[in-house]
Amino acid sequence: MQLDRQQPSGDFAARALETSENARARSLLEQLAETQSEIRRGVDPGLLAREDQLRQQLSAKGAYQVKILNSPRNADEVAEVDIEIRKLNTEYDFVQAQIRSQSPGYSRIIQPLTVTVKEIQASLKEDPGSMLLEYMLGDDRSYVWLVTPTSILARELPGRQRLEQEHLQARG
Repeated sequence: MQLDRQQPSGDFAARALETSENARARSLLEQLAETQSEIRRGVDPGLLAREDQLRQQLSAKGAYQVKILNSPRNADEVAEVDIEIRKLNTEYDFVQAQIRSQSPGYSRIIQPLTVTVKEIQASLKEDPGSMLLEYMLGDDRSYVWLVTPTSILARELPGRQRLEQEHLQARG
């Protein structure tokens, strides 16, 4: 969005909207994965157990990494933890690939198609007079996009806390 302010003729507002859409999709996917919904039906239980074990190990190693980075540290220990995390990530990715190969439903949900501004605009053309208003709240700044069938307008807004305060004041 900062690039859009500097170069309004560029396609940066559209890219920022698409990035926001991808972040929303990732958030939804994480929630779905946590619920262990039916998308895992037919997958080897041992493989799912290994995925869970790797997720726990990654979480523990990440917490340990934060701990050693926030204390007087030994460079060798930091490097060793980095290597261990990379190995765990590699194995986790491999297990995820195996799960995807065993469950097409899981694969469709975990790797959804992303929506582009052109696709949004094409769907808006099907309903004359329609537009999309989307926002993304951030700590330091927020953004709002107005998408019509032929254009996109983006604006920067204050951060989440200020917007919430103004909303509460407006409600009185």
